[in-house]
Amino acid sequence: MASWRTGAWWRWRCEAVRWWRVQPPFAYGLLARAFANRHGHVETEAERRRLRRESGAVQKHDAGAGSRRSSVQGSLSPGSQASLTIGQLARRSLKRTRHAAALAAWADAIQAKEVLELGTCLGITTAYLAKNPNTSRVVTIESNADRMGVAMDVWGRLGVAAAIDPHVGTFDAVLPGLLAERERTHAGTWDLIFIDGHHEGEALLRYVKLLMPWLAPEGLLVCDDIHWSPDMEQAWDQIRNWTNWTMTLDVFEMAAATQRRELTRQDLKVVMRGHPRPVL
Repeated sequence: MASWRTGAWWRWRCEAVRWWRVQPPFAYGLLARAFANRHGHVETEAERRRLRRESGAVQKHDAGAGSRRSSVQGSLSPGSQASLTIGQLARRSLKRTRHAAALAAWADAIQAKEVLELGTCLGITTAYLAKNPNTSRVVTIESNADRMGVAMDVWGRLGVAAAIDPHVGTFDAVLPGLLAERERTHAGTWDLIFIDGHHEGEALLRYVKLLMPWLAPEGLLVCDDIHWSPDMEQAWDQIRNWTNWTMTLDVFEMAAATQRRELTRQDLKVVMRGHPRPVL
């Protein structure tokens, strides 16, 4: 699988352009914000470092295919269990600083108020989203109660717990009730939907199809680890080819799509690293 991912990266890189060469204004704005915020939030990154030092044990239970960032997850079959320390999980599974910061920057760029996150892990990315000034609520779902407990402690330390609505359970178990309640209370759509869990192509397609009616017309769908495996890559290819999108943005580690009406169809593959070069 590692050799396949290396090949996937090279295939993507041959088609990708540096972020400062992107011309469409909306896409460039997303990428420029991500670059400007690449170092992340000071307080949130301090929590990340604290978690990496934690020796307390958490039950490892994965309802899906895990994450490409975790060798522990990769060695276990879906639905399997094992014990590992919080530090191990933090070092192997948390979204990297520049990617968590980029996601928060994208949410800020579209002034996202309502956010849905599938896959809480230890709550660092959730905290990034909740810290945005426009965010009123982040609904987040995590199948592992131990992880959610650690995440809730993180949010308390960072002072963002009031903006987060946590749910424990598998996505398939939680989403039907969550969507029914949202419809009953006329809560409306989400401005940003972030899918970072159950890394299987069939599951990704199923969740995106289920949640499409709940994405705001000018909202942003973000899918993590789209090049994690052949079936994840194929699933993203199907999703990005849907005609309702007016822009798709693949930065390898994750990808975004939007239906904003003011845009002309754009399909972009972009390298987010590096400094802009001066025009000579």
